[in-house]
Amino acid sequence: MNIRIDVPYAQPECVPIWARQEDQIDFRTDREGADRCTLSHAADELKRFLERTLKRPSVRFVSDPEHGAGKEDRGDLSLVIVLRIAPEGGPAGTHRLKPGPGRLEIIGEDRVGVLYGVYRFLERQGWRWLSPGDTGEIRPEPSDTLDLPPKTETHRPGFPLCRGFDFSGVSRESAELFHWMARNRLNLAGHRPATGALGRKLGLIYKNGGHIFEEMLDPARVMEGGRTLWEEHRAWYGLPAGGRRIRAKALRTQFCVSQPDLLDFLAEELVRRIETEWREADLVAVWGFDTWGSCCTCPHCRALGNDTDQYLVLLSRLRREIDRARETGRLGHPVRMAGCAYEGTSSLPGPNGRIPQNLIDAGDTIIFYPIDRSYAADLYDPKSVTNRRYASALDSWLDRPDRLPIIVGEYYNVSKFEDLPLLFTDRIVGDLGTYRRKGVAGMTYMHFPLVNWAVRTLTQYHYARANWQPGRPAGPLVQSYLKDRYGPHAESMAPVYQRIESGFSRISEWRNWHGSILQSLMHWDGSRPGGPLAVPKDLQDAAGAIRNGESSLRLLRQALETVEERINVEQQRDALDPEMAFRVAVNPVDTHGLRKGSPYAMALGEDRRLLRYGCDTMELMTETVRYHQALAANRDADAAGIWICIEKVADRLDSYWVPIDYEYPGAGLHSRDGLTRSQLRDLLARCRRSQPKMKIGVERTVIRKP
Repeated sequence: MNIRIDVPYAQPECVPIWARQEDQIDFRTDREGADRCTLSHAADELKRFLERTLKRPSVRFVSDPEHGAGKEDRGDLSLVIVLRIAPEGGPAGTHRLKPGPGRLEIIGEDRVGVLYGVYRFLERQGWRWLSPGDTGEIRPEPSDTLDLPPKTETHRPGFPLCRGFDFSGVSRESAELFHWMARNRLNLAGHRPATGALGRKLGLIYKNGGHIFEEMLDPARVMEGGRTLWEEHRAWYGLPAGGRRIRAKALRTQFCVSQPDLLDFLAEELVRRIETEWREADLVAVWGFDTWGSCCTCPHCRALGNDTDQYLVLLSRLRREIDRARETGRLGHPVRMAGCAYEGTSSLPGPNGRIPQNLIDAGDTIIFYPIDRSYAADLYDPKSVTNRRYASALDSWLDRPDRLPIIVGEYYNVSKFEDLPLLFTDRIVGDLGTYRRKGVAGMTYMHFPLVNWAVRTLTQYHYARANWQPGRPAGPLVQSYLKDRYGPHAESMAPVYQRIESGFSRISEWRNWHGSILQSLMHWDGSRPGGPLAVPKDLQDAAGAIRNGESSLRLLRQALETVEERINVEQQRDALDPEMAFRVAVNPVDTHGLRKGSPYAMALGEDRRLLRYGCDTMELMTETVRYHQALAANRDADAAGIWICIEKVADRLDSYWVPIDYEYPGAGLHSRDGLTRSQLRDLLARCRRSQPKMKIGVERTVIRKP
C-alpha cells in the first residue's frame, strides 16, 4: 500500500532531522521551529507505526500542491495523509480526522493537536500504549488496509487545561514515560533536565514548586548580617491560637501575611527561583507550610477573612511581583501560579471574600487536593460522611462567579499507600465524570509511580483515557485492556482485578495521613493499651476493622492464587514455543533484539510480585490490630499466638525489596525493604520492647525457608 505523508514544509526528506531538533529550539519564543519540530515528529511517528501496521507498506514524506501524487506513481497511489495546523478556537490539543477520496487530513488546533491526531488515527488501526516502553506497546496484526473514519471526527480534551501527574523527586527522568504520556494525550508533568526538551516537543506543560516556604522561612536560616531569620523577623511567623510564637513550632502555623516586608521578601525569593531553578516551569506551585495547623491569628490577619482569604492575599502579592518582573524584562516568559486548596495548608474551602482580580487576569489556578478522602465511594456520594466535606469544599471553589480555574489532584498513589496494588476503576469513572460536569478544568494525581505498575497499569491507562472522555463507562476499556495485556488469560484475570479493587476499597481507612488505622498504630507505643484502637467511623470499631481486613485478605489471596495458576499455564506454553531460539547477546544494545519470553508471563510475574507485597501488608496490618485488641482485653495467651503470626509475615516482608522510591527534596533514589515500606517496622520494635514488661511470654519467632 502506497502512503504519502504530506507535510507543510519544503524539503520533506528532512522530516526525520527536524523531528529530533528539540534540543536546538526555544519552544517559548520560536513558534515556527516548535511547530515544525513537533509536526515532523508526528509525521515520523506516523510513518514508523504504519510501516509496522501494513503487510506491504510504501511510506514516504512529500510536500506539493497535489499532496504527493507525482506523475510517476499517480496510478497506484493508495492514500495521502495530510498533516496541518488549523486553529479554530478550541482547547489546546484538539484535533480532527477528516477523510476524503484517497486522502485523510489530520488537523490540529495546534502542533500538539496534530501529534494527538496521529496517535488517534493509529489507535483506529489497533495500536495501544498501555505502559511505557516496548512491553506496554500493543501492535495490531499486519493488514493490507487501513481503517479510515467514515466522516470527520473532532476530539477535544475533557479537561482542557491540563491532564497529568504530580512528580515528587527530581530524579524522575524517563523518556519512555513522556512518549507514553503523549501517545495517551496527557500533558502535565514536572520538568526534568534530561527530558525537558523532549517534553516540550511532545507538548508537556511543566509544573514545579510545591511546599516552597519551609526552606525560604527556615527559622535557622542565617541572614547577611549573621543573625537567623527568627532573630531578625520573629513577627513574620504566624501567631498561634495560644498567642505566643515559639521558635521550635514556628513552621506549624502559616506565616503572617499582614507583614508587608515579609511579602516583599517572599516575592523576591519566588521570582529569583523562577529565574533559576524553575525557569522551565509553566506552572509554579505555590503552597503554604504543610503543617496541618492553622493560619496566623493576629488581628490584622483575622480581619482579612478566613484562612483561604489570607492565602489569596499572599498569592496576589506574589502575582504583582511576577507581573512587574515581566514588565521590566527580568522574566522573559509568562508564568502562571498554581495555588492549592488543601487541609495541610488550611486552604481547603473557598474564600469568604472575592478572589483578587490580578490572579484571575493572569490565569492562575487552584489545585484541589482531597488527601484524606475515602475511595470506597465517589467524592460526591451523599452517603459518604468522609467525602461529604470534600465535596462541599470543592463546590465552594466552583460555585462562584469570580472563580479561578480548578484542577483536582487525586491520590491514587499517595505516599501512605506505599505502592500497593491498588485499583480505582469505579472511582475514575464516577469522580472524573462529575468533576467535568461541574466545570473542573484539569486533573493531576500524586505520587505517580515510574516503575512496577503491574495491575496498576489499568489505573494509569484508564486515568489517561478518562481525561479525554470523563464519565465514560469503563467496561469496554477494561475488557480491551485485559485482552491486550493478558491474551489467552484475559477471562481468568477479570475476576482478579475485581477482587483487588474490592479488597482494597477501604484503603484510605486503613492507610492515610490522618485518622486511619495505620496512623493509630504508628502512634501506639507498643505497651498494653488503655482502651480500644481508634479506627475510622466507617469501620465502626477494632472488631469491624479486623472483619474488613480478613475479608480484604481473602479476596487478595484469591487474586494471587489465580495469578499463580495463570503463570504456571503460561510457563508451560512458553516452554513449547518453537521460536525460543538460543542466542546470547554480545553487548547491551544487542540485548534489545533478544526474545525475552512470553509478554503474558512477564505481565503476570509483575502482578504476582506486587500482589505478594499487598497480601503481606494487609495481613500485617490486620494481625497488628488483632494483637492490639487482645492486649487491651488482657487476653495475653491470644496475644502471644497472634504475635507469632505477626513475626512470620514481618519476616516475609523483610526478605524482599519494594520498587524504587525517590528522594525529596534532592536528587537520588533508594529501594526499601517491604517491612520498612509497610511503615510498621518501628511499631514492631516497640512491641518487642514492651512484651517482657507485660510478662506475656512472647519470644520472637523467625521462620525462614531452607
